[in-house]
Amino acid sequence: MKIHVLDSSVANLIAAGEVVERPASVVKELVENSVDAGADKISVEILKGGIDLIKVTDNGCGMTEEDARVAFRKHATSKITTKEDLYNIGTLGFRGEALAAISAVSRVELTTKTKDSVSGVRLSLEAGELCGDIVSSEEIGCADGSVFCIRDLFYNVPARKKFLKSEQAEAGAISSVVHKLALSHPEISFRLTVGGKETLFTSGNGKLEDTIFSVYGKSVTQNLVPVRMKNDDFRLSGFIGTPLFSKPNRNMQLFYVNGRIVRSRLLQTCLENAYRNSMLIGRYPVCVLFLQVDNSSIDINVHPSKLEIKFGDEKSVSVFMNDALRTALSFDNAVKHIDVTPATNDVFRLPFENSAPQKTPEPPKKTVEKVKNYGEWQVITKVPVSENSIPEQKPEVLPKNETEVKKSSSTEETSEFEKLKKMLLERAVAAEKPAETLRDDSSLLAPDLGFSAKREPEPEKYAPSVTAPVPDVSEPPKKETVNAPVPTAKDNADEPTLVEKTVEFRIVGEVFDSFIIVEKDGDVLFIDKHALHERMNFEKLKRGTVGSQYLLSPIVVELGAAENLIITENAEELKKAGFEVEDFGGSVIVRMIPQILENSDVEYVLAKFADNYENLKLGKNDLLDEFLHDCACKASIKAGMHTSAFETEKLIRNYFEHENDLKYCPHGRPITFALSKTTIEKQFKRIV
Repeated sequence: MKIHVLDSSVANLIAAGEVVERPASVVKELVENSVDAGADKISVEILKGGIDLIKVTDNGCGMTEEDARVAFRKHATSKITTKEDLYNIGTLGFRGEALAAISAVSRVELTTKTKDSVSGVRLSLEAGELCGDIVSSEEIGCADGSVFCIRDLFYNVPARKKFLKSEQAEAGAISSVVHKLALSHPEISFRLTVGGKETLFTSGNGKLEDTIFSVYGKSVTQNLVPVRMKNDDFRLSGFIGTPLFSKPNRNMQLFYVNGRIVRSRLLQTCLENAYRNSMLIGRYPVCVLFLQVDNSSIDINVHPSKLEIKFGDEKSVSVFMNDALRTALSFDNAVKHIDVTPATNDVFRLPFENSAPQKTPEPPKKTVEKVKNYGEWQVITKVPVSENSIPEQKPEVLPKNETEVKKSSSTEETSEFEKLKKMLLERAVAAEKPAETLRDDSSLLAPDLGFSAKREPEPEKYAPSVTAPVPDVSEPPKKETVNAPVPTAKDNADEPTLVEKTVEFRIVGEVFDSFIIVEKDGDVLFIDKHALHERMNFEKLKRGTVGSQYLLSPIVVELGAAENLIITENAEELKKAGFEVEDFGGSVIVRMIPQILENSDVEYVLAKFADNYENLKLGKNDLLDEFLHDCACKASIKAGMHTSAFETEKLIRNYFEHENDLKYCPHGRPITFALSKTTIEKQFKRIV
C-alpha cells in the first residue's frame, strides 16, 4: 500500500477530535483563553447542551483584526515563543490548537476589540477546505474584550455528533467545567446561562469562600476546614471537608496546580489517606485545594486536554500534602470532641453544703438471668438487681406549726414503708438463686404485693442484653410450614382454583449475621439474606406496590452542577420510582420518597442515578431499573446486620412463597445454594 499525505481538511478533523471531544471541551478552551486575556468578567451562554449555541463573552484585552485572523491558524498562540517556554508555562492555554480545532467542526463568529481601538472587528468562519477559512470580516462598534459564538457544533462530522450524550448530560458537563474554572479564579466574576436561565453567578470579590457558596451552597460551605501550609518548595491553600461531611463519589474533589484544574492520582491518594479510619467505607471527602509549585518541576504538556500532570519529585509532594492535610484535620474546628462524662451531684450542691460529708458509694449491682421461651427459641435477659434498691428516706423538715400535724401520721407511714422494704429485700436475696429456680418458681418473678389479680407478662420494649437465638436441644425443633397457592386448571371458569401446597422447612440458624441456614426436603440451604431482601424490595418497587410518602421536612441534595441538572431534567422519570424532585436554586429539593427508603440514603441513590445517566448508554427503562436496583439495595438488610428470630422467619416464609421468582439479586448474585444430605455424608466418609 502506497503512503500518501492526508488532505488538509481530513488532517484538521483528526486534530480537532483530539481537542474538541464534546461541547464542554469548547467551553473550557474559550473560557481559559478569556482568563489568559486578563478578563475579570466572563459570561457563558448555551442552548441545547451547547450543540446549537455556545457564547462566551469577556472584557479581556481583545484582539486586533490582524491578530484575530492569525488566531484561527494551527499552532498560533501568544503564550509561548521558544521550546524553553514549554518548561515554564504559567498560562492556561499554550498549544495554539483550540481555535483552529473549534473552527474546523463548527460555525464561528468572533467579535473583538482592544482598549486602544476606536472600533472592533467581527469575523465569520466556517469549516471549509482550510481550517479557519474566513467567510466575512467587517468593522463594528462593540465593548472592549471578545465575544465567541459557536454554532452547529459537529455539523460537518455527523459521526461525532451521533455519539454525543443527551442535551441534559452535555449541559451538565458544561456547568461542571464552568464551576471548576470559577473556583480556580475567585477574583473573576462568572455568569452561566443554560437555556435562557441563569444557573451561576459569582461576585468576583476574590474570596474563595464566597465562590464556594455560590457554586455548592450553604451546606457545603459550613462543613469546610481551611488548609494553609508552605515551605521552600510548595504552598498549599484551600478548603477540605470535615470527616463527618462526605459524598458518595469523588466529583467534589477539586485539585488545582498553579491555578490549573488537574487530575492527579497522587493528590487524590494523599487526600483520602488523611481521612483513613475516620470516614465510612464508600464515602469520599470533598476539597478545593490549590497547590503552588515551581513551573519547571511539573509537566503539563502530557495531553491536549491539559488535565494530566506529572510531578518531578512525587515523594516530596506526597510528604508535604500528607502533613498539610493531617494538620488541618487536627484542628478543633475539624473534629468536635464532646464530653459525655456524667455530671456529679456537686453541680447541684448549694453553697452551704460544700462541707457536707460525701455519700457512701452504692455497692455494685448484681444481675439475674430472666429466661423466656418463644416456641423453639429461648431468650435470656440479664436484669440488674441492687441490694439497696430502696434508698433510705430522709426526714422531712417542716415548720414548727406543722410538726404536730405530721407526727400523728408518720407512725402509720413508717410501718407500711418498713413492710414494703422488707419484702423487696427478700426478693433481692431470692434473686441470687440459679436461673433454673427462677424459671420454675413463678412467685419470685411476680411477688405478692397485695394484689389478688394475676397479671400477664407484657412484651419487653427493649432487650439490651439478649443472646442470639439458640435452638432448644431439650426437645426436637418444630417444622414450619408455608401454604403457597398453586393454580390448577378448571374448565369454564373465570379464575383458576387455588389449592394449598404445604412446604415444610426448619430454620437451623444464622452464621456471620449474613447467611441463614435452612433445612428443607433433605437439603441444607444457605440463603444470603441481603440478596434475598434486595430482590424482594426490587420486585415491589418494580410493580409499584411500595407506597411513597411526602416528607415533613424536604431534603435538599447538593451534588454538583452536572448532577443537579440531570436530576431536575429527569424529574418525571424519577416520579415513576416514587420520588418528587425539583430545582432549588443550584441544588435539588426532594419532597417525596418511597416508604422503604431512609432519608439518609436519598443523596446516594440520586448521585448514582446521575452517574449512570452520564456514563452508561442506557435507555429510559434500563436506566430506571438501575435506579430501582440502587434503591432496593439501600433499603435492604445489610450483611452483618443482626436480625431477630421473627424477622428471619418472616423473610424465609416470603422466600418459599415466591421461590421460583427469587433466584438472583438485582445485580446478578445468587440468593441461595444447597448442600444435599448425601454430599454432607460423603464429606464425613459415612458413604463412599
